[in-house]
Amino acid sequence: MIDDVQAERVTEQFCHIVSYFCHNDLEQTVRNIEVVSAQDKRSLRHWNTKELESKQTFAYQEIMEIAKQQPGRPAVYSWGYEYTYGQLVWLLGRLAVHLIRNLGIQISRRYWDLPVSS
Repeated sequence: MIDDVQAERVTEQFCHIVSYFCHNDLEQTVRNIEVVSAQDKRSLRHWNTKELESKQTFAYQEIMEIAKQQPGRPAVYSWGYEYTYGQLVWLLGRLAVHLIRNLGIQISRRYWDLPVSS
């Protein structure tokens, strides 16, 4: 189930695409269609006005630290699913075990060393 705000955004996106087809050449390829609406562009500009503080840490370190301090804090929320940091760490552990045991993939810590801004 999606909330009212998401439903409104999906409806606006649909209307934007339909309007685009009504006012432009129907023979063009999909990659040439402007899918970002004016409202989406305004929202993106607004969300990105704040300068992010840069830290010299890695993504897994940030996730593990938050999970240790606040395991019940929401980490991921998408399309009606919500996972806390504690659940996220548990799921990542299960994924790692599956990759190693069932697929023979060797996981090196260096692959998780992705610098992040927070």
